[in-house]
Amino acid sequence: MDKETVRWEAEKNMYSGIVTGIVGREMHVLEAEDGKLGYTKAGNTVYVARKHPLFQMIDEKEAATLRYGVCVHEALHQVFTNFSYMQRSISTLSRTKLLKTELDIRMYCIFVNLVEDPAIENMASRVIGGTPLAALGYTIRKIYELSGDFQKGCRYPIEEVINALIQFGDLGILKGNFSFQSARGIFLKIARPFYDAINEMDPKKRIDAVFPIYAECARLWAGYSEKKKEEMESQIAQTMEKRGKSGADREASGTGSRGTCNDSTPTQNRRTQTMKRLEAEQGQSQSNHERPVTDASAKSKNNGDNHPDDSAVQTGQSSAAHADNNGQTPEQDSIWNQEIPEMPELLEKDRENILEGIRSYMHEPETNATDKKQYYRDFDQFEELNNKSEYRHIQAINRYASEPSPKHVQRYDKILHTMQGGIAGTVSELREIFLSDRVRKIHCESGRADMNRFASGRLSSKMFQKRRAQGHKADMCVTVIGDHSGSMAGEKLTRELYTVVALAEIFAELDIPFYFFSFHVEGRKPIQTHYIRWDNTETERHRLVSFKADGCNFDSYSIRYAAKLLEERPERHKLLFVLSDGLPSFYDSVEMGIRENTTAVMEARLADIDVIGFGIGTTKKETFHRMYGEEYYVEVKNPANMFEQIVGRLTTVVDGWD
Repeated sequence: MDKETVRWEAEKNMYSGIVTGIVGREMHVLEAEDGKLGYTKAGNTVYVARKHPLFQMIDEKEAATLRYGVCVHEALHQVFTNFSYMQRSISTLSRTKLLKTELDIRMYCIFVNLVEDPAIENMASRVIGGTPLAALGYTIRKIYELSGDFQKGCRYPIEEVINALIQFGDLGILKGNFSFQSARGIFLKIARPFYDAINEMDPKKRIDAVFPIYAECARLWAGYSEKKKEEMESQIAQTMEKRGKSGADREASGTGSRGTCNDSTPTQNRRTQTMKRLEAEQGQSQSNHERPVTDASAKSKNNGDNHPDDSAVQTGQSSAAHADNNGQTPEQDSIWNQEIPEMPELLEKDRENILEGIRSYMHEPETNATDKKQYYRDFDQFEELNNKSEYRHIQAINRYASEPSPKHVQRYDKILHTMQGGIAGTVSELREIFLSDRVRKIHCESGRADMNRFASGRLSSKMFQKRRAQGHKADMCVTVIGDHSGSMAGEKLTRELYTVVALAEIFAELDIPFYFFSFHVEGRKPIQTHYIRWDNTETERHRLVSFKADGCNFDSYSIRYAAKLLEERPERHKLLFVLSDGLPSFYDSVEMGIRENTTAVMEARLADIDVIGFGIGTTKKETFHRMYGEEYYVEVKNPANMFEQIVGRLTTVVDGWD
């Protein structure tokens, strides 16, 4: 791994820790795609660009600080933005034909983000401070230094409106001159509702406030053909990318929380003053009978591909020229050409904190390399197993799982997000079982007299105390094997995936060694795919989302292989979980498969391995009862049912341990 890549991995790991602290649950930071500076999606993931046009204008140290600020910003979205309500709003607006096309929806999402960005930053100081808050402020200001006036590079009126809203929302100023009169008119009209929206603390009410703003702005492209709308959208994306902005991601999730506005920040004070001047400007324009929002040329014949304001950009006509014609005073003109205010530079200690944080994580890529080397070690081979008469003509193949991609990580996080409550509750209950196994007093019929019991007058033969020796219940390891044959395709495989993710997370939290491999048969060759190999690292767990179902299954061989893995472990207690739909198929008959499985389970138990069968999907309970025993069977119907049964079965098993 080259030095640049090591540093980038260290940056992401450091940012993950910062975002986790802000959001209050485990979060991951991954590299952004499609040229975006940063965004957040469903689950526990925030994305930030490794390379971006903005970073080419500054040195690497400043770029790292900028990325830090972007991650803080995206973390605030996780805290305050109600993405779930936004998705419901899109569904409602689409159903009622207020949003008619995909382009309408994408433009609406842009306006959601235009409101949300300054709103969450307005509430930032209530939940963060120190270096994160300083980096956020630095990032906002730096982006504007690098972006230029709001009309810069704009070809369409809506671009100018969007850029002006970004400046007004994030810095409380307006730096630039409108090249399109229609853009200026629309901006004046929506400035007050936009100002009110970004000062709304209720996340649902903020979303509700977006559509009227969007609808007013939609007038600016109402006469365009579909082709020109697409060109406009492409141009908007390029313009916003240069300013580090994008629309709200429709795949993001979370309900957000109500925040508290900080009315005393310099940005809020500037925003309030600018709003007063804008309202005065709008009132003056109305009293002077200013022209309508669209230019007079709008009355001429339009073929749908030309906008009334197109001539302004073609001739280079600016709002300054309009201002002279309209009798606008220099004082009024200054509203549109404010200078970026002087803001405190990022303190050296804050900058050093960021860089030191990155340096402290530089060792992690090396650790990951070690983990990878450990994962890709040779597979265990058991000659005794391969020499069994029933397996002599069968050569099982062991193979590694695919390396996880960013999309695998994203999907894993989504799955984990839906089960976090159940996992945490199960960990708490199991930890209680293991903690209660430590040295404690027990009542018995001899030993040291318990004076409290004598004094209570309670009649019992157990009036004495002894100290019970410390147990070994936590000295355990777990292997899980999963059926990936064709009959598991679809909903069954999804249930199995959720079950394995839950088990892997539970035992990782309890720091108990965990192994998982799947089994199926291709042609006449049994295949065992190994995903987690005792270390149960995060990368190993991310491999789980590459599950596939195909062929038939050869349960008995994999049960015996798993038992051999467990026999080699040094832990005192050993657990084997077998996940399947209960239909062994790599045999002359299902009945023969059931008998083979039952024998394999019995052999494992004779080796002091506790075996529990998990029925996935619609299963025949009697089949599982025959193979595993009724008291060692868990039927997975849904996550809630699964967690309850896991605790119940493990409690039964663990209670029998010394």
